[in-house]
Amino acid sequence: MQTRTVTRLWQQERQLWTGDSARFARRLSPACLMAFPDGAILRGAEILRSLSAAPRWQAVEMHGQRLSEHHGAVVLAYRARARHAGRADYDCLCTSCWVPRDGVWQMIQHHQAPLAA
Repeated sequence: MQTRTVTRLWQQERQLWTGDSARFARRLSPACLMAFPDGAILRGAEILRSLSAAPRWQAVEMHGQRLSEHHGAVVLAYRARARHAGRADYDCLCTSCWVPRDGVWQMIQHHQAPLAA
């Protein structure tokens, strides 16, 4: 995989934490599944509805980034520390799966596993 593509995927992953919901909508496959620590498992439009009502993260740091590619799909794995104003940092392990669709990379899976403080 080209370094430029890898860099772009990591940038897109970061922007999905902190960017607006319109950016998220462009990068999210309608078939995407997300599993969150509160027990919610959401798909496609459910994800977009839940995000439009939720405050966006102000900043995220990613550490220990790993990448695996198989049959054109790319899995990103990393530790994240996200911040909201006036709240404790949120630390978690994440995985996301991205696939190319019509020349655009789209997320088809995301999972967050919180880490104890």
